[in-house]
Amino acid sequence: MWLKLDIRGMKIELQINGYQRSDKDNWDCQWCDVSFSFEFPCCIDYSKMNDEIILSCEVEALERKIDDFINDRITDKETLELIEPDFVFVFKPSYNILESGEYEYAAPGYEMSNAVMGWKVNLWERDGRLTNNYFSATLDKVALKVLGDYLRLITGKLNKDSGIIKAYINDRVIYGQI
Repeated sequence: MWLKLDIRGMKIELQINGYQRSDKDNWDCQWCDVSFSFEFPCCIDYSKMNDEIILSCEVEALERKIDDFINDRITDKETLELIEPDFVFVFKPSYNILESGEYEYAAPGYEMSNAVMGWKVNLWERDGRLTNNYFSATLDKVALKVLGDYLRLITGKLNKDSGIIKAYINDRVIYGQI
């Protein structure tokens, strides 16, 4: 199944296949086949198809980290880096922008930043060499809930008959065969 998000014009599609519940003895061999695309009009059109870039244990770690973040159990900035360097996830909880020294003034009611996750996408040359270049997408808690639910579907914590997954399928946020 595919996940399709539209984050203020950034269109993200993600498919994770081949997930197996991670095994402590064999975790480093449990690769998932991942396909993804990121599109932003007139500037970003980046994709990969069926590439082993995420381990099953990393899918599980990302799902847990998203759950912790959505439920405010992450109070300081945290980063989740994967073994393969395609993606880096940076969780940034809400904070007071005046107390942090980031700004000297904020209009009343705008002192707190939004809690967001930065999804950094490292870029590769066509010949398979990693570059020093990247772009990132910023997901708020609403988009993260959808990503978390997709990961729970992949890991078997939710199934296609659960109400929330049915709603995503109806809205074409999740589509394709399981």
